[in-house]
Amino acid sequence: MKKLTFLIVLALIGVTIWGQDTNKIKSTGDVGIGTTKPQATLHIKSAGIAESSLINKDANLIIEGTGTSRTIGQGAALGFVVPATTDGSSSWQQGRILVTPDNSANYNAAGRMYLQTRYNISGGWDWRNNLVLTSNGNVGIGITNPNGQLEVRGSIYYSLNDQVKTIVHTSGDGNSYFNFIGGATNSRIGFQIDGSSKMSILNSGDVGIGKIPTTKLDVAGNIKCDTRLSE
Repeated sequence: MKKLTFLIVLALIGVTIWGQDTNKIKSTGDVGIGTTKPQATLHIKSAGIAESSLINKDANLIIEGTGTSRTIGQGAALGFVVPATTDGSSSWQQGRILVTPDNSANYNAAGRMYLQTRYNISGGWDWRNNLVLTSNGNVGIGITNPNGQLEVRGSIYYSLNDQVKTIVHTSGDGNSYFNFIGGATNSRIGFQIDGSSKMSILNSGDVGIGKIPTTKLDVAGNIKCDTRLSE
């Protein structure tokens, strides 16, 4: 019934614009806007949008969320609905792209974007912010308010020859990590645990444990070896 109503509304609109011969409702139910040969349920064809466009509403498809105030966390969304039951009898929105204001200031168009998926929490269903893009260019993964151009809350993995290795892991308080410091003469890799430096590897190949090294292996403290060292 909803689909029939939708088609009737489009047909009524088409009475005034179909003379342009740029729109089409096929017998299959596919709808074309700007094209008489739709290749999907809804196919929109219009001029390309320039990346440098400064027009306040400039897109091939606009989804507008209305309201009486500028509220952080509330905006316009594009949702994706798929079956939530094995027999397809119940469908839920399980993913969405949400765009909201990035602040509550008046006459301000700064926005932020969320890539969200539905997840189960305490027997209910909530939205997880998998990726957040803010108006200042920062990107957050697993965090809503990133403090840098890329901030990740959790572990980062990369795969090499089917072997998965952890390259970064941050504790809850942010005091345990390793970092790469670049530079023409002072490049190094540093490992920090509980707020203090534990090991450094310099661009010369020198390794320091508990200190910045001045030799190939420089240790601040005692060394214990359970077997004999040999050349």
